[in-house]
This record gives sequence, C-alpha cells and structure tokens, in this order.
Amino acid sequence: MKQSLLFGVCLVLCAVSVLAHGEGIEQELGAFTLELHAMPERLQPGDADFLFTLTRGGAPVPGEPVWVRIADGRRTYFAGTFVTDENGVIQFTYRIDTPGWYTFTAEVRDERGQFPVRVYGQYILLFGFLAAIFIVLALLVKKL
Repeated sequence: MKQSLLFGVCLVLCAVSVLAHGEGIEQELGAFTLELHAMPERLQPGDADFLFTLTRGGAPVPGEPVWVRIADGRRTYFAGTFVTDENGVIQFTYRIDTPGWYTFTAEVRDERGQFPVRVYGQYILLFGFLAAIFIVLALLVKKL
C-alpha cells in the first residue's frame, strides 16, 4: 500500500514538473489574424524564441511591417518594427529575466492586439528535484 501511494505521488510530481502550457495565442486585427507562439511553451526566466504568424483569410502575408512592444505594466522592455518573411512569420529571441505577466502588443496597419505572456519562476525545478527524491525513496522502500 505504501509503495502504491508513494508511486502515485511520484507520478503526480513528475507530471507537474514537465507540464507545458501555452498553445499559440491568436488575435483578429482587422482583416488580419496574428498568432503568437513562444518556445519553450512554458517560459522560464532566460532566453526564449517568439514567433508571430500573420495571415489574411488563412493565407500568409509576406512583407508586412508589424510593430511589437513587450511591457509588464510598469515599463516597456522592447518596442520595434519587424517585417514578415515570405511565410508571414516574424521570429525573434528575447531574454526575460523576471517571472511574471508580460503584455506583447502587436500592431498591423493601425490595428492593435495584446497577447498576455506568463514567465514562470524556477519552482518547476523544485518539482523536478522533489520528484527525483520521491523516486529514490520509492526504490529504497521497494528494496526493504
């Protein structure tokens, strides 16, 4: 019984430690659709890749300027203009050092959308560490 309970706790902690959130966030901007993806999907402090895809009627929109701002409500960290590639994509790497909620604002032809982005703290490493400890304990209990 103890082994089953310990194994169950292990599985839950392992699942929590590897969960990834964040499929693309999509916004309608006038005639355009803009979708934001972050890689990794579950952002931690540090470097991350961000990818915007611009479409109109489902077709990619190449060569379109897109203004982007990254802010947290208190300050702006980045603001600049990118131009979509032949696939309607803008991709860039940006470093966010502090956990919290950020707003990525994008503007295409005077149409503006906001994308909430969460950067998680390092607690995910703690869950992984705790899961490893529970696995070792489970193996020790099993040998006894």
